[in-house]
Amino acid sequence: MPEEIDTYLHHLLADKEFTDNTVMAYKNDLTQLYNYLLAADARATASRSGMPGPAPTRVDWPKVDLARLTGYVVHLRDRGYAPATVARKIAALKSFFRYLLDQGTIGSDPAAALELPHLGRGEPRVLTQDEINALLAAPSGETRAASLRAVSASTSGGKFGAVTCSWRLFVRCSRRDA
Repeated sequence: MPEEIDTYLHHLLADKEFTDNTVMAYKNDLTQLYNYLLAADARATASRSGMPGPAPTRVDWPKVDLARLTGYVVHLRDRGYAPATVARKIAALKSFFRYLLDQGTIGSDPAAALELPHLGRGEPRVLTQDEINALLAAPSGETRAASLRAVSASTSGGKFGAVTCSWRLFVRCSRRDA
């Protein structure tokens, strides 16, 4: 693995206290970027000379520009990566290039202009009258909590806290109106 990436990953563990899983995800994302840049350099060399030459053995980070990073993002999309995965990979490379800039390895950050894809989230599903009645009819305690968890999973993508907060607001309003 390139020294710059290895040093960056150590920085994430030691200084930023990222979890092992997060660092492993960054390692995979940055290794994929590194391999893409090496392959792109080899293709560019072959294109200029008309014949394949020796494969590059390292990436010259100061020469990486926005066009090459944009090419990488297009490559990811062409390979069918989900928008959330592309966003994570972009976040990893943006963080890495910010680190390289802070360390003085590069003079400007080519990733600064990259934008994360917008991850549209659908509106949460509203409870039906029957679901509200079922929650109101549920006895307090564990049965009501189980009902709230079930409704949470089906209406808010599993965000139990959002449903619980909505439930408390609903109960307060119901008591006021009664």
